[in-house]
Amino acid sequence: MKTTSLSLSFSLACVALSVSCAGAASDPAGPAPALTAAPPVVAATTSPSLDPPELRLPDVAFPTRYEAELTLDPAKDSFGGVLSIHLGARRATRIVWLHAEDLTIKGATFSQGGAALPATVVASAAPFVGIVLPAELSPDSPGVLRIDYEGKIDGERSQGIYGVSEGKGADDRYVYSMFEPLDARRAFPCFDEPGYKVPWKLAIRVRKGHKAFSNAEVVSEVDEGAMTKFSFAETPPLPSYLVAFMAGPFDTVDAGTVGQEKRRLRFIVPRGRGAETRYAAQVTPAIVARLEAYFGMPYPYSKLDVAVVPHDDGTMEHPGIVAMAQELTLIAPGEEGLSRRRAYTDIAAHELAHYWFGDYVTMKWWDDTWLNESFAQWMDAKITDAVEPSWKFGRVGLDRAASAMQADSLASAKRMRQPVQSPADILDAFDGALTYDKGASVITMIEHAVTPAVWQKTVRGYLHEHAWKTAASDDFTSAVAAVAGADAAAAFSSFLD
Repeated sequence: MKTTSLSLSFSLACVALSVSCAGAASDPAGPAPALTAAPPVVAATTSPSLDPPELRLPDVAFPTRYEAELTLDPAKDSFGGVLSIHLGARRATRIVWLHAEDLTIKGATFSQGGAALPATVVASAAPFVGIVLPAELSPDSPGVLRIDYEGKIDGERSQGIYGVSEGKGADDRYVYSMFEPLDARRAFPCFDEPGYKVPWKLAIRVRKGHKAFSNAEVVSEVDEGAMTKFSFAETPPLPSYLVAFMAGPFDTVDAGTVGQEKRRLRFIVPRGRGAETRYAAQVTPAIVARLEAYFGMPYPYSKLDVAVVPHDDGTMEHPGIVAMAQELTLIAPGEEGLSRRRAYTDIAAHELAHYWFGDYVTMKWWDDTWLNESFAQWMDAKITDAVEPSWKFGRVGLDRAASAMQADSLASAKRMRQPVQSPADILDAFDGALTYDKGASVITMIEHAVTPAVWQKTVRGYLHEHAWKTAASDDFTSAVAAVAGADAAAAFSSFLD
């Protein structure tokens, strides 16, 4: 992303007894179970096993795969969802904690190779919800947790699932998603931390005549009365904050292909604005080509949709469906001046650089936000300069260094790698002067100290070692030490910590 006590005398044993007496429900792979009443809700007690987390989820249960089905109608201020989470466990547990905010849980079931049994919702303050399972989840007994829920479509902010009107008509409203850093929990009750990186398979119901888009390709489109269901292919491993989708009366612009493997390039725009993508369609393949050349590998996803979103704070590096603001991407014919062309090229280079630093390899936790943003900031200048050398865009590095030094001169100056102990710390990690500008400047300095060729080899080795996985600062400095030497790694670490 570019910056510009509740208490009741219930015990876990009582919960287990009440759940074990319940009858079997339908299999989670079939239709959602019919609910005749609200699910049982258990208030948290002083028992440690029912106390909600404070910041991070317990390191016990984990997802191995998600399947989600959403119903999105832009004319409404709410949406429906059914989420199946394939679960594993590091040790035995009867409770699973998830992130959830502004969601109403209607029901939950749990299955382990047979019938699905009702699970029990634990009342808790946002952003957490606990689910007490009817059977033990353990390393030897994985299972599937299915949750039926409803959520809100935000009409004011680019946060979670949000809706925007692009005209005065009832059919001129569009729905978008924006999850970084803490808002996937507004769309799904999920493990909303970057370290949980697994495949997702989505299906989205929309009003007939509307379209739906997501990270992966559409594999089927089926009419269901007044609605149409779009089913998407399973994604490569993704953390929750990189899942994305859109729904509405969009137009699509076919812009050919990108990359060595000729991946399809499209622009998804509000109805009637396709002609304004001419420059973006022309330059985006050149950006991807230069990123491939630097990283020494093909573009890593099956397609590239450029989703043109209404707000600048919705610009985001979702794999397969990069979000770019309208003011950057939609340029009316005759208004393609230098400043507009530079702005699109720079920000697109930044977001697409994240496809390698952030998406292909993802930080384990938000204290390593620099691993995403510093590198994308560093790469956007390099790539923009390569796309159009006459702009001499590399000089922007001097401005960024000045910005970093000014911030570093203050008593409030922070290190690039900040401890994260609260949600506020997570938001604070996206610091323009330090995470972005200082990070990019330090990378440039070390790059020239060890020579650009050695640094490029370091970067390529790091990406190869951690492909489709997560990584932390120590993983990167180990890559520096392996290629550029221990002294270079020590020097680099001194700026981080």
